Amino acid sequence: MKTVENIFDVVIQQEGTLFKQPEVFTLEYLPEILNFREKQLRAMINHSRQLNSGHAPTNMEITGPYGTGKTTAVKKIF
Repeated sequence: MKTVENIFDVVIQQEGTLFKQPEVFTLEYLPEILNFREKQLRAMINHSRQLNSGHAPTNMEITGPYGTGKTTAVKKIF
């Protein structure tokens, strides 16, 4: 019996993907530009300045709803 995943894989192999950039759905993908996150990125950079001088950085808590770019922002900075 074919599962939905198997059918999906077969269709994708035969007809190609529906998406222009399927790589954006991978866990490794990191966009070059994070739109609308400049304020948050600046705050993270300011909190991390002590790393450049060899001191321990201040603690930082990243919060927000699912899918708003928290992990992506942290990956972009570090």
